Amino acid sequence: MIDLPISTTVGIAPANDAIIASFPFSLVSGGHYVVTASGIVGDTDHPFDLVASTLDTAAVDADHFALKVYHGVTDAPRLTFMQTEVY
Repeated sequence: MIDLPISTTVGIAPANDAIIASFPFSLVSGGHYVVTASGIVGDTDHPFDLVASTLDTAAVDADHFALKVYHGVTDAPRLTFMQTEVY
């Protein structure tokens, strides 16, 4: 966990190497985020990107849970999540 200004640029670099991509972010003050890398560097069909998502999740009530899923695999098919049994 690191604290950043709400408007900042994040640079991505391999260990001990030069930055290969930079992404501007404008996020909400006081928010908590997870940032996921997705795509392929230099690929126009699946361009490299960073996706920010809040860590806020809320279940509809105490008998349920909230689930946040990010599928960023560029060469895998779409995933479908569904409930198959009720316990």
